[in-house]
Amino acid sequence: MLSAEPQQQPAASCIATLSGRTDGTNDRRFEPVDDDRRVPSPPVDEYGGRLDSLRRTEYPQLFEPTAVPNGLSEPVQLKTVFLDHAGSTLYAASHIRAHAEQMLSHIPANPHSRHAASQWTQAKIDHARDRLLAFFGTSARNYAVVFTANATAAIRIAGELTPVDPKGGVFCYTQESHTSVVGLRNMAAERGASVRPARFSEI
Repeated sequence: MLSAEPQQQPAASCIATLSGRTDGTNDRRFEPVDDDRRVPSPPVDEYGGRLDSLRRTEYPQLFEPTAVPNGLSEPVQLKTVFLDHAGSTLYAASHIRAHAEQMLSHIPANPHSRHAASQWTQAKIDHARDRLLAFFGTSARNYAVVFTANATAAIRIAGELTPVDPKGGVFCYTQESHTSVVGLRNMAAERGASVRPARFSEI
């Protein structure tokens, strides 16, 4: 009778390869395994495991231009990690294409005029306003949407239009705020209000 000595198991390792997907794309996944073979792991994001492929197709500016292939069957070289989505998220490729199609088929104009181009522009503005209100579960009966150049302009308008008791009031702002919110302190103080920072736990 022949007997074999038990083979020594290799140490667990964490390797990264491209695992094939049924939708024709590839996805990088990392998982500790007991040997040198790749074991696919389940999706770990809310996009059905498609986050990597969405990033490659919608945000090609994050990758080396010469490395982006016509398809998604080959790995691409990431050159930039963008971390300022809170300030201004990146434009997506689908948004650029859709905007370019509109600009090539219409002429944006002053929405206060009455000709066809102005009416088209006004319709686009109204549509954007309605979608924004619907996103927050409200309507124009309860809130007005004012388009501004950026967050700083919006905060300044809100500060200028907020009434302050001439006998004194309190301007309270959270310590973790947009820089322009902190900048309202001088405006509030000049109008007779006292200024007080607060933590989120105090609100």
